Amino acid sequence: MTDHLTSFFPAGRDRGVTVAVEGFFAFVWFGWGQAAPPSWLVVPLAVGDGLAVLLTVAGVVLTTRTPGPLRVMADPALRRRYGIIVGLEFGLLGAGAAVLGTTGQDRWIPVWICAGVGVHFFPLASTLANRSLRLLAFGLVTLLAGRPLYCDPSDGLRLPRSQPEGQA
Repeated sequence: MTDHLTSFFPAGRDRGVTVAVEGFFAFVWFGWGQAAPPSWLVVPLAVGDGLAVLLTVAGVVLTTRTPGPLRVMADPALRRRYGIIVGLEFGLLGAGAAVLGTTGQDRWIPVWICAGVGVHFFPLASTLANRSLRLLAFGLVTLLAGRPLYCDPSDGLRLPRSQPEGQA
């Protein structure tokens, strides 16, 4: 393993936990996407789900076979900071989803969750000393920014139109 890779992505048990957690949530996200996808997206979502399961299993195996402490859990200050970031994320995303659901805007809940998850990776990257999380954060936020606001998320992830309907 090179020093460059170690500085970009955590080593040891931290690496295993990162892969397991990201794999698990990728599995959940790909599964959520299978609720009512357009026909062209069924296979890619299923493949993504399968790969996410493999990542989760690989992360668990790596974590259980690698000795040593988890850096975040071994340091009380880091553990506290991690708890605050994740607690705020869950609280804000839950409250936002509740507001969207009760106001009849439930189709925007996945967009809200994706935005919140993307943003929460920025502070987690420094807390977990995992620079690769910045790429994930940037990817999720860019995904949302690249989708014009006039696109209805209930369109089933179709490619965005160049103009809103009725406009030339």
